[in-house]
Amino acid sequence: VNLEGEYDFRIYGNALSSSAGGSGGGSEPGIVMVSEDVNGNGLADDPWYEIAGSEHSNPLSFKDFRMTYHKTPADHQPVPDGGSPAVVDKEYIMFTTNQPGFETGYVQKNRFHAQSYGSRPRRLSLKARVCPATPSIKVKVERNTGC
Repeated sequence: VNLEGEYDFRIYGNALSSSAGGSGGGSEPGIVMVSEDVNGNGLADDPWYEIAGSEHSNPLSFKDFRMTYHKTPADHQPVPDGGSPAVVDKEYIMFTTNQPGFETGYVQKNRFHAQSYGSRPRRLSLKARVCPATPSIKVKVERNTGC
């Protein structure tokens, strides 16, 4: 609800300060997207708009990043990572992207999260903008194909 003279929304970040007396710490750029429930169905299926932030015009940001996660085959055998005892399967969930030089990879499964990483469809595709200052990505589910 838009109220005259009031903020429409507020964003709290995750900036960190250093315990060393103010020097150090850091923050991550984020991406804010807003939408209005125009059709009134309560679902996030209306147009979304990106609010231009500090990294919006950065030529190093990847504006049309797409990633697809592929369901792990039932007969998959875990592939241990000899360099990290915490990783129990370095090829747990395969993903593909449209970013040159980063077309394919794997989500690793670690020993601290023994449960399944969710009931996944055959493919789950996501669309995002990636800020160059951090490898974190904010994603919006674009399509969910198959079961």
